[in-house]
This record gives sequence, C-alpha cells and structure tokens, in this order.
Amino acid sequence: PNCKAAKAVLDKCGIGYTVIDAEESVNLTERFGVRQAPTLIVKSGDAFDRFAGISEVRKYVETTR
Repeated sequence: PNCKAAKAVLDKCGIGYTVIDAEESVNLTERFGVRQAPTLIVKSGDAFDRFAGISEVRKYVETTR
C-alpha cells in the first residue's frame, strides 16, 4: 500500500519516475542501498539521493514544488 501511495503522490505532482521491482533488480537495490519500500532514488549525474518510506517521498515532493 505504501508503494501505491508514493506513486499517487508523484503522479499528482507530475513527477516522472520508473518503477523498479527490488526482488527482480537485486543489483540496483544493493547499489543504491535500498532497504525498504517504497524508496525513491533521485539521480543527478553520478550522485544520488535516497528517500526511504512514504513520509520521505512526501518530503521530497514538497521540496521540489
């Protein structure tokens, strides 16, 4: 349910994203240190920010408005 909520928040704000299934993409989850769902990874060149949990996703959305 939290993944659906995160998608809804991102959709409502018009923020594009790609859904990656952690179980199917183990290399990516390890590379980005994903430990819970949902986790939003925002890449900027070679760097990235990680927002874990629906509350962190909401905080990210509020800071990008």
